[in-house]
Amino acid sequence: MMPWNRHIFAPTLGLPFIGVGVSKMFGFIAQITGRLSKAAIAMVTAVALIAAGVPAPAWAEIQEQSDKTPGGILDGGGSGSAENEKELTPAEKQLRSDSGEFAETVAGGAIFGAILGAMAMAALGALGNPGNAGAGAARGAIMGAAIGGIMGGVDGYLTAKQRENANNNIRMTNSMAEDVRKDNERLERLVKSSNDVLADSRTQLEDIKSQVEQNQKTVAQADAERQRYEKNRDAMQTALNDLQKRRDNYADAAKKMRQRGARTADLDRQIESLNKQIEQLEQNVGAMNNALAVTKVS
Repeated sequence: MMPWNRHIFAPTLGLPFIGVGVSKMFGFIAQITGRLSKAAIAMVTAVALIAAGVPAPAWAEIQEQSDKTPGGILDGGGSGSAENEKELTPAEKQLRSDSGEFAETVAGGAIFGAILGAMAMAALGALGNPGNAGAGAARGAIMGAAIGGIMGGVDGYLTAKQRENANNNIRMTNSMAEDVRKDNERLERLVKSSNDVLADSRTQLEDIKSQVEQNQKTVAQADAERQRYEKNRDAMQTALNDLQKRRDNYADAAKKMRQRGARTADLDRQIESLNKQIEQLEQNVGAMNNALAVTKVS
């Protein structure tokens, strides 16, 4: 016997139409909320799959397909290796925290829009394919990720601002400028922590190289210690990549507002300030790469 929800709703409502609508809705939600916990995403997904009547063995197939979508489906994002927080300096802890904020909230919410859209369509895809719920869910997940990701991007951002501000151009641009201003404040903290980490990393890397040259450390020991400073560089690089996406999305949103006849002078100033700070962070990433290169031992 088919589950009640598949039997009643699947033939009647038209799954493709519902799926697109739900994916778009999740894209908007992702834009407005900004961030969701991995645990919440996993829990909602599990409930959706159970409600759709997807058997547990089919979840593995869905997870395999989820790896092809931004951030995955069931886990809400990739997993990274844990690091002993006690070994990090205060500046390093601050850097990881500051860079993590931007990684979790890429401008436009495209990642979370894709995740949530994939979740919605995975469940609906399973409803529409009772003979092979796993395959239907997997196909739905890919479609939902695309729809949710797009709607969670610049267009989703503009749609959210329209709803928040009654489609008033002045209020919309003021709200956008405030978003960028807040990002500038957070980026200022990130640039400062990256400056501190860069200065300390340079000193420590030089010391490691000197100890190898004086036979106080082996090359293997030096390479193991250098991994810590490579992770500092990686944290900077990840934040830089995310910030560049944010800047480009903000610039695109400002362009579309000008096409609507809005005045974007304040928004443009905030974006320019964001861009200058991004350039500073980019310089620090380059300096970290150079420090790692000139102190490498063999």
